[in-house]
Amino acid sequence: MIPFINYIFQALQIIIFASVLMSWLNLPMTHPVVKGIYQITEPVYDIIRRVTKNFFHPLDIAPMVCLLVLFTLQRIIMSLLQ
Repeated sequence: MIPFINYIFQALQIIIFASVLMSWLNLPMTHPVVKGIYQITEPVYDIIRRVTKNFFHPLDIAPMVCLLVLFTLQRIIMSLLQ
């Protein structure tokens, strides 16, 4: 059970890193992989952007905040399961 949960968190972290790379490379939204990653990450990013837009307006820190939340959740869940 614990390795499966770790795999889920790792997959989510990879998806976030992929979305950051895609934004830097400015890939077209017509590709199915790009569209899928966008559909997974953007709803979460939008929530974070609404909260942080007044503090960090020129910077998009949504992926970083999302990764910090994932790392924290992973540590909490793993400590509870052990």
